[in-house]
Amino acid sequence: MPINNVVAVNFGNNKITNKNNEKKQIFEELLLLGTVSVIFDARLGEVKIPSRFCGYSDLRLNFCYQFHIADFNFNDVGVWATLSFDEGDFFCFVPWKAIYGIQGLKDNKIFSWPSSFPKDISSDLVDELGKEEKSDLLGKVIKIDFSGFSKNN
Repeated sequence: MPINNVVAVNFGNNKITNKNNEKKQIFEELLLLGTVSVIFDARLGEVKIPSRFCGYSDLRLNFCYQFHIADFNFNDVGVWATLSFDEGDFFCFVPWKAIYGIQGLKDNKIFSWPSSFPKDISSDLVDELGKEEKSDLLGKVIKIDFSGFSKNN
């Protein structure tokens, strides 16, 4: 009889997991403001896009709740939706590990992860995205000192 209460735990590279979680969190927060553009290396095998774009190291796809795409979603692995292209609709999937830049189109703020840049990225794109990690989680972390409070108050 199979055991159904077993949880698989991956003790792999936490640095990559943390970076991907950071990308997901920024993506999610920017979505609340409007359209979000993900900048990614479309050459990675896990990426699903129309074949004419598969050779791009700097592809951008836009996602937005206001597009009302029925299958638009994201999780800890990546983001997906059926998007419209000249040749028609196509189911697209982009894993977080392929994404090295996220831009909120409302204010054009760019978050980038240079450690995720493709090795052959153009110098113009590096200039646009920046050479330092830009992932301050939208500055929404507030530091609060509770040391002066007691449980009884």
